Amino acid sequence: MGSVPEYEMERGPGGELQQASAARVESTRASTEAGQLTVIDVTTFTSWVAALSAERRAGVAAGLAPDGSYTPQAGTESGFLYERFRDEFRPAVEAWLATQPLTDPAAPRTPFGMPEYQLDSRDRSAALERDAETFAAQARDANQRGDNYVLMTIVFAVVLFFAGVSSNLDTARARVALVGAAAVVLVAAAAVVATFPIEL
Repeated sequence: MGSVPEYEMERGPGGELQQASAARVESTRASTEAGQLTVIDVTTFTSWVAALSAERRAGVAAGLAPDGSYTPQAGTESGFLYERFRDEFRPAVEAWLATQPLTDPAAPRTPFGMPEYQLDSRDRSAALERDAETFAAQARDANQRGDNYVLMTIVFAVVLFFAGVSSNLDTARARVALVGAAAVVLVAAAAVVATFPIEL
């Protein structure tokens, strides 16, 4: 399986959103590549099956044994095509032939459903999509933490406002009440801020 690229970008919600976007772009590219490779595999496989059938009808030794094994024969179209199966695809064809699909009705219909049919680009696409989801979740968390800090800044500004307004009140009782309310809000806000992470 190919390596998933490392994303070296700035920390914080902006950087994580960039990482998520970059991972999604790369995931789409890998998924497109996997689709293209699958089309190549399907095309070469169907051409190979057609060549085998034509050779068998013509009485040409095509290299397909009764037990399902296949040995490419030099000078045949089927042998030519078989030798050009992609390295990722060939193990799936060999595993499929081992199930004796020509004689066993329970055998898989094609090699494309075999567990041996693995595409590196498809696996890479899935890994990149998981990366993108992780980065997006981190960005959402960072955004929420940033919003929380902004909210607490407003709360602290309200405390300062209460304290400032209290000096303009006519009665001592009103001043004490407003300063007391500001103190309660200050203590509560400080307690909430103490639970916040130090880094966004």
